[in-house]
Amino acid sequence: MTLKECVANVQLMRSPSPDSATVINCIAQCEQRIKTEIIDNSADGADFVFDKYSQLTPEDTVLLAPDPYGEVYVWYALYMIDSVRNNT
Repeated sequence: MTLKECVANVQLMRSPSPDSATVINCIAQCEQRIKTEIIDNSADGADFVFDKYSQLTPEDTVLLAPDPYGEVYVWYALYMIDSVRNNT
């Protein structure tokens, strides 16, 4: 799944649609957790470099978790957005 596909999926599933920057931030948080909690614990995890996503990240960037696990980004972003909306 690409960054663009993930943002579009999240925005499609929530009304009002969150802005792209918010969704990208959620995706970056999820990706950082994957790196910290899974990759860094693997044998060569320390060699992996992750640059946090921003609105300047190319839309065609392929996310770390491969299909069919890419949906984790969508669900993580939806959870984070719902969590913030329910606490305001």
